[in-house]
Amino acid sequence: MYAGEEEAVKRVNKKVKPRRCKFNKDWKCSFLCLKKPYYLNIYFNSQFYITEIQTKQKRLRKLYKQDKAPKSLYRIINPKQHKSLLYLFYQLKFKAQNSYHKIYLQLNNSEVVAKGQLKILSSRESYFLKLHIIKYRNSHQILDQYQNIPTHIKKVGYKLYDDIHEAPFMQPINVATVFKNYPYSRTILYNYFQRVIGTTPSTVWRDRRLINYAYHLLDTNDSITDSYAQFGFNSTSHLHRNFKQRFHISPLDFRNKYSGF
Repeated sequence: MYAGEEEAVKRVNKKVKPRRCKFNKDWKCSFLCLKKPYYLNIYFNSQFYITEIQTKQKRLRKLYKQDKAPKSLYRIINPKQHKSLLYLFYQLKFKAQNSYHKIYLQLNNSEVVAKGQLKILSSRESYFLKLHIIKYRNSHQILDQYQNIPTHIKKVGYKLYDDIHEAPFMQPINVATVFKNYPYSRTILYNYFQRVIGTTPSTVWRDRRLINYAYHLLDTNDSITDSYAQFGFNSTSHLHRNFKQRFHISPLDFRNKYSGF
């Protein structure tokens, strides 16, 4: 070897030692992981239904191509870090649209920290999360738990998910009315739904009505006190309490701040 070549080879072959992740001190990241993170693009529609996944993560990409990946955004957002998918959506679309956000995902036993933005493809119709994965752990177990759910349970879960999004706001007011079309008890349906979708039918039903009420506030000058019935709520206070709990802002402040959005 010429002078200096041996030292250069040593530097190239030197093992990269894990270093503490700057976002979570309990995790360790390699230098290469931080320099060249995986990307993850998650396309979804207004129902938070995942329509496409693009990624360099081989295991996840393979599962998606085989139609074995979850189809609901509820299923992959980490509820320990994001208490409400609806509030995360509000942050991404309204509160700080052009900012980068730290987003936590759960892929069964794999936990992912990503940084990214929400991109709007068609207003109120289709979006995608453009993410760069900063750190993940237990990647060998990615989506294994989801694969163990029997096919018939997945079919019931997704069928119920679709039915909840097709039910009229005015009737039923209670999501349990949708259950009458299924030959299962309420307990079994809730169990199936939770395993497949990642949350409860009541949460999906409430979120659907609230996001549509939010758009109603922006599109009309209707009184904010007279719209509760057309979105399936029992009273004005019931609607406003749920709205503020999920968006962390009152309906009136939301309209004043984002009118014309």
